[in-house]
Amino acid sequence: MVNIGMNPLNDKLVSFYNWPSVLVDVSNVPRVDLHDTPGQYTAPPHWSVSLNALESDLLYCVQHGKLSATIDGQNVLMAQGDLLWVGRGRSIQLCRYDQQRLSFYRFRLVLRGNITAITLAEPFVHVGSLIDGVSWFRRLIRVAKLNREPMYLRGLLLCLVSDIIDANKQVHGKPGLSSGQQQAVETLAAHDWSARPSVTDLACAAGLSPDYFSRLFRRTYGLPPREWLVRERIRYACIHLTETNLNITQIADLMGYHDIYHFSRQFRNIIGTSPSLYRRAHAYG
Repeated sequence: MVNIGMNPLNDKLVSFYNWPSVLVDVSNVPRVDLHDTPGQYTAPPHWSVSLNALESDLLYCVQHGKLSATIDGQNVLMAQGDLLWVGRGRSIQLCRYDQQRLSFYRFRLVLRGNITAITLAEPFVHVGSLIDGVSWFRRLIRVAKLNREPMYLRGLLLCLVSDIIDANKQVHGKPGLSSGQQQAVETLAAHDWSARPSVTDLACAAGLSPDYFSRLFRRTYGLPPREWLVRERIRYACIHLTETNLNITQIADLMGYHDIYHFSRQFRNIIGTSPSLYRRAHAYG
């Protein structure tokens, strides 16, 4: 038996086989089994999960927040509305990306019989906002609860799979920023955080228009440029908190924050604690 995660609030292990399931069998009609577990899940603080050698395909869709996943060593960041399909036989680790509210839909996709048309040839498929994954998962749950006709469910599943495949084709193989452009962007950003480089500044460093740069940037880093800038600024603040004797106001100013309260709010939103508590927890000696 494979178990998922340790809930730090009550140390209760949740059985993987009690997850809601979408069963597809060539010898029978498809069905959705909800068991006693709803498809939508809200992650508790400091939540993380590891699953090895999956016996079923898994489907995830983020409803609120951001979900960080590692599938066979490959990192994926999922934002609201993103859909992830992980093939069986793979290993996956999941955790919160930050301490904001995180809720997502999850299903096992149980394939039985000689079903090769929807078997993944790659470890996973990550689809961004090209399809409305949240609506799809809500419809699956609603269909299961209403016990709709099997042919209706079959059509719904085929449409969902078709949408995932089409969306994957749209993003597969599209280039991101070159290594030279990445280096130029990262060098500019880290040169002087107090100058607060803008997205336009980064685009100029990469030799691209802001709109085109933003699209390539997201493909490369998995985040919009503005959000990446904030997270990099906070990451460098963490380094100064642990490796220098500068006070918090000085560090905030060095990172381009002229409002200490704004700095503290952004720091807590991303790291999950205040700058002073972070420094205390990571102090040497």
